[in-house]
Amino acid sequence: MNRRQRKLLIKKSLIIGLLLCALAGGVFWMIRTGVIKFNYPNKVGFPVQGIDISHHQGVINWDKVSPDEVRFIIMKATEGGDHKDKKFKEYWVKAIAKDIKVGAYHYFSFCKSGKLQANNFISSVPVLSASLPPTIDLEYDNNCNGDVPVRELQTELIAFVNLIKTRYNKNPILYCNKEFYNKYLQITELQDCYFWVRDLYAQPKLDNNTPWHFWQHSSKGTVSGINGFVDLNVFNGSILEMEKM
Repeated sequence: MNRRQRKLLIKKSLIIGLLLCALAGGVFWMIRTGVIKFNYPNKVGFPVQGIDISHHQGVINWDKVSPDEVRFIIMKATEGGDHKDKKFKEYWVKAIAKDIKVGAYHYFSFCKSGKLQANNFISSVPVLSASLPPTIDLEYDNNCNGDVPVRELQTELIAFVNLIKTRYNKNPILYCNKEFYNKYLQITELQDCYFWVRDLYAQPKLDNNTPWHFWQHSSKGTVSGINGFVDLNVFNGSILEMEKM
């Protein structure tokens, strides 16, 4: 290979490299902006679709939120022992006025007692027979939700669940990913709970064929009336089955 041929080969390699980088960057941008999603559960397979929200959604134009598009909304109410979401009361009232099925969730802290956290939730969320069961958000974070001893977390979670069952007369929903379920939630005391599974890449499949009831399939959804991204969810069943929860 002579000098001129080597230069041409290097030039072609650089062009191909730049094109591949541009392509990879474009794909990454489309994933980040929600143009490309890994899951597309449609209304044929999952007719009951909804969202979950917190104060991060800010001002919502409820006139544009369609009950046909959003059949249910699970909204953050509380976190830990004393934090209350500043938008919960407003969202709760306005979603009900739109005839959208509502539910409330508590972000569970691994370093607060279950009893303390249950009382925080109970003091914030009304008893409404038509609402979805109370939800407990279980996930790791960089605060105090680290890798805690299994039985320690289970003990506090069971205390929370029992108080919530008594107050709302409903078996609660537990939000988690598959790994968290496998490590902490496969116990008899929680077998009556519903499971809401986060999986952004594939339809959930829990060990031992445990049924799941809700699936959070995207964090890059868009909904009329809400600025920015919102989490998208589906219920694993019919609207009548959800109404019976």
